[in-house]
Amino acid sequence: MKIRSKLWLIAIIALIALSFTACPTDGGTKRSGNGGGTTKPPTQPVDQAKDQSTVITNLFGKGLSATVKSGAKMTNAEWKGVADKIKTALNNSYDVQGSGTKDDYEEVFNKGVTIIVEKTPQGYTTWKTTEDGKTMYLAYDKLDDDLQAIVEAAFWKLRDNTAGFAKAIPSARDGFWCLSPAPPIALVFA
Repeated sequence: MKIRSKLWLIAIIALIALSFTACPTDGGTKRSGNGGGTTKPPTQPVDQAKDQSTVITNLFGKGLSATVKSGAKMTNAEWKGVADKIKTALNNSYDVQGSGTKDDYEEVFNKGVTIIVEKTPQGYTTWKTTEDGKTMYLAYDKLDDDLQAIVEAAFWKLRDNTAGFAKAIPSARDGFWCLSPAPPIALVFA
């Protein structure tokens, strides 16, 4: 019996000793050197909305650039890929042009074009330009549409240093009735 009670005593002491080394005393935030204890998971940074800006470079393979900015605060997740989509659309639009128009593209984008992407466009639904010939606005929700055609239409207004915009005409499909024979997704250019 004495051996058995000594074994129980040793077992209880061993359990108590292990419990002191296995449980952290700091609320579980540190690891002990032997891998024991627990850690709190690292906190993920919150993707907060902020002003975004990206310079797209080597446009048209000519070393030209343009600055793409958010018109309002956007999260990194919202901004991801925006500048790449615009660069691809501009390069594709340039590639299908004749030599004279390619020269026009190079001249316009040599002025330091700024492209502002807006989540809630005011006064337009697709694109807008200003009279300075170097500011283009694009609607964020149209970036996955035919962006090549959109930037090409805006380009002509930049080239001519004129303000312009494209706005979709409301249709019966959108809950409005058109009084014109225009197709449901016609664009008005001003």
